[in-house]
Order: sequence, then C-alpha cells, then structure tokens
Amino acid sequence: MLTFRNEHISMIQKLRKTQTRRLWTETTAKRMMSSMKNGTWHQFKTNRFSKMVFAFGRIRGIFHQPLCQMTSQEIAAEGYPGMSPYEFLVERLAPINHIEDLENIILLWSEGRMKDGRLLYAVKFEILKEAAR
Repeated sequence: MLTFRNEHISMIQKLRKTQTRRLWTETTAKRMMSSMKNGTWHQFKTNRFSKMVFAFGRIRGIFHQPLCQMTSQEIAAEGYPGMSPYEFLVERLAPINHIEDLENIILLWSEGRMKDGRLLYAVKFEILKEAAR
C-alpha cells in the first residue's frame, strides 16, 4: 500500500502522476523494497487506516536519487511538468515534508539524504486504469 495526499488523487487517476518521492530510513526502505517488488500490485489510499482505495498501482521501480539528478521526464511523472528539479524541491518536496533548514535542502539536492539519515527514494508506478476511474 502507498498513501498519497488528497491533491494527488486526481493526478494519479488521470494518469498524470506515475512517480512519487519518499523520505525513508534505511530500515523502512528495506521493508518497502522487499514488499514492493517490481511488478507487484498495491492499493493506493490517502490514509493507511482508511478502507477507501482510490486506485491500484503496479510498482515499476524503486531507487535512491539526489534531486540534482532528476530529469524533466521524471518531474513530469511526479505530476509537475515544466518545473525544474530545484523548483520541485523548493515548491513541492520541502513544504510537504516541513523541511525548512537550508542544510537539509542542500543535502536533498546534492546527495538525496537528510541530516537525520533518511534517504530520498523515487517510486515509479503504473495505474490499473479500470480501478482509477
């Protein structure tokens, strides 16, 4: 199961968002990657305790990546075509994760990690169209 913000539901259901970024500890990343292997299907919800599933997604890959290495295609897959990697970091990722200090912003940009040890992972997915409608 993956959880998403309400603002992302429509983007996912309209197939405009096919990738997401997650800040995970090494332990969480290992657990997620062992349960979310390529090709496996998962429920997409807004809350892990909710019974409402808004889509079913198939995992297409999970990988660690500093934001400075993001391509324009990856930013578009995040649902934000036309943004630069820097704009994505400052306007989307940092505010959503309540990241305000410059050191963490620089670390996410250059190394894909934070001071507390969490790493930034990209999760690529595809949506089962019938479930997304």
